[in-house]
Amino acid sequence: MTDRTDQAIAAAIADLDWFQIPHTLDQVLGIYAESLGEGRALSKRNLTNDECLQAIRARVGGRAGGHADPTVQAALAGEPDALDDADGTVGAIDACLAQMTAAARELDALVASLVGIGAWNPTEALRGRQDAVALIGARLARIAPHVGLAAQIGGDGGDLELLARTTIAESAAWLRLKGEEIWRASRGDHRPVAVQRAIVECSCCSTWRTGTIARVRGLCDQCATFQGHHRCLPTEPIVRRWEYGKGATPAQVIEAKAARRKVRSA
Repeated sequence: MTDRTDQAIAAAIADLDWFQIPHTLDQVLGIYAESLGEGRALSKRNLTNDECLQAIRARVGGRAGGHADPTVQAALAGEPDALDDADGTVGAIDACLAQMTAAARELDALVASLVGIGAWNPTEALRGRQDAVALIGARLARIAPHVGLAAQIGGDGGDLELLARTTIAESAAWLRLKGEEIWRASRGDHRPVAVQRAIVECSCCSTWRTGTIARVRGLCDQCATFQGHHRCLPTEPIVRRWEYGKGATPAQVIEAKAARRKVRSA
């Protein structure tokens, strides 16, 4: 069971890693939206991917015999509605992402409790589907070295194996299969790729943790908020407390301000 769980996590990470430039999940769905535009491409210069999809839904929404979005279980079973209907495909992808996000969070907490590592509670606000993919992948990469030990400690590990193999690995495999299918069917390899900014980690806290994304002045939202409140950058002890879901202590804030003054005087 231990080996199978390890392999499931590794496979899920590999499948999620497929969603990188040029075929991030946002890019795949943007191209998918354009391919459904009845020959009238939607300009990415003026519309976001979500706006493209809304426009497509407005065009096809009045068709007779439309179907409601299927469940992710129907999508995984390969039912035609989940694969062929425009709204159903997008809905199934969103359902799959939501399911993996919840399962990865639960698996992270379970492994952390079994092996005694700190729980991870990132405060980054997700800006799109690709951010969700990146966060799931970061969670899995964080716990991957500890899954084997957690499985041994947990005995038969029913919940751990169910989360890793069925909920996460199978969902990641379906998501990649769907992404590759859309990319090929929509001739993604032949379409001009929209210019996307590379993901840049926070210039401050990325030294001590992974998965943060620079938003403001090269800082993640959490570091930028801290700097705005205290006029200094967080130190490693503060970031470590954040990882445990706790705020900085007054003494740590004083130390961070003192460190800022030392840097200035130097």
